Amino acid sequence: MRKSILIGIVAAVLIAAGVTIGWIGIPTGGPALITPAALAEESNVNQAITDSGQAAIKAAIAKVGPAVVRVDVSGTVTVENPFSEFFGDPFFRRFFGNPFGDTPQEREWQGVGSGVVFEYAGEKLVLTNAHVIENADEIKIIDVNGNSYTATVVGSDELLDIAVLRIDGDTSGLATAVLGDSDTVEIGDWAIAIGNPLGLSYTVTLGIISAVNRDIAKPSGVGTYNNLIQTDAAINPGNSGGPLVNANGEVIGIN
Repeated sequence: MRKSILIGIVAAVLIAAGVTIGWIGIPTGGPALITPAALAEESNVNQAITDSGQAAIKAAIAKVGPAVVRVDVSGTVTVENPFSEFFGDPFFRRFFGNPFGDTPQEREWQGVGSGVVFEYAGEKLVLTNAHVIENADEIKIIDVNGNSYTATVVGSDELLDIAVLRIDGDTSGLATAVLGDSDTVEIGDWAIAIGNPLGLSYTVTLGIISAVNRDIAKPSGVGTYNNLIQTDAAINPGNSGGPLVNANGEVIGIN
């Protein structure tokens, strides 16, 4: 008797569970089922967006890339004898003489940066950083085809770290870039950096605009750079002076 009662209870529980499971499995106005066809369509849309983005980036690079140049600079710097005070002492001169001499020596230095050619009032000029050409005695511009031009400084602004260079000679073969409006830049926009990092000519890196109106201290520790655009696109020594470009192929900043 007890055994039959237990069986009845188990059966009742199973039936109740079956009813409950059946009720859960019946859609009552819930979300529609996702079919394989719907998944395939969503995948195609995502791929189309990806392809469209890649096409836009490639088009932007092709548009501004030929206008990016390498900026080679060189000059001389006067170096004082760091031991002049030490060896200037009569006691040390008596025993060691003055092996380094008292006359300051001039040493040559070289540097490399980037720039971008633009047109203003019918003339082709180069935008770069002021610190790239600072104290340079000679400036050479190397275009994407390897052609070399001598350049001179039209003007520079240390506060903005911007310099404009005039190219000597025939500039008819130089491509020019379109200058965009940096005031329209928004966080999340595509950002393309083109330049010559570490001496590797015509290198392209890609990122987004990470922040705008950023203020940072100058490397010297004196003063600040204001209203800068921050990007996560890789920028290394040699990129300085190269353009930061949007997805439309317009220059929105100088790296």
